[in-house]
Amino acid sequence: MQSMKEKTIDFYNINAASYFNSTVGDMSEAYIRFIKFVKPQGLIMDIGAGSGRDIKHFMKAGFEVYGIDASEELCRISTEYTGTIIRCQKIQDWKPRIQYDGVWANASLMHLPLKDVDIFIQRLPRILSEAGVLYISLKEGLCEGIDEEGRYFNGLSIDGISSALSTVKEFSILESWVSEDTLSRGNIKWRNIIIGKQRRNEHESEGCRNL
Repeated sequence: MQSMKEKTIDFYNINAASYFNSTVGDMSEAYIRFIKFVKPQGLIMDIGAGSGRDIKHFMKAGFEVYGIDASEELCRISTEYTGTIIRCQKIQDWKPRIQYDGVWANASLMHLPLKDVDIFIQRLPRILSEAGVLYISLKEGLCEGIDEEGRYFNGLSIDGISSALSTVKEFSILESWVSEDTLSRGNIKWRNIIIGKQRRNEHESEGCRNL
């Protein structure tokens, strides 16, 4: 009997072509907000790379970009589309050997069991470089369960992310905003979150303070 995770992966394998064709929405606001935190020509990892749309954008912007996805079929299509190899790997199995300046998790963490999200958040100090950031997007107000297409969603919210971050030293939510659905589904809104270490105010001087 298939697990919820296996059924979700199967959905993306079976519907890879239509999913690829549907990911044409405007992500420009999220790109701009994310990129401003990532050093120029920095190293970005896209977890849950999907169609490869976001990887291609970041590559064109001058970044060195890699990606993973649990769907073999999406990895094949996105590798062909981007010209870079997208590895077929589950987020839970990803063990990076280097640190990244940016990790992009667009609509991917919401498919994991919540315990695996907590484990991923706990690993941020090893995954991100000193000034690195993580971008997450979640469907607003979604409860845990299986949707009509057989995909599992964990009901993850910004409160859940904040709770998971409470034990990760120095990391916090740097920005958060709600956006409309890029596929124009009127009943869906997205919560966008950028996580990183708090930046020191560039106008503060070392070794002194205002009286």
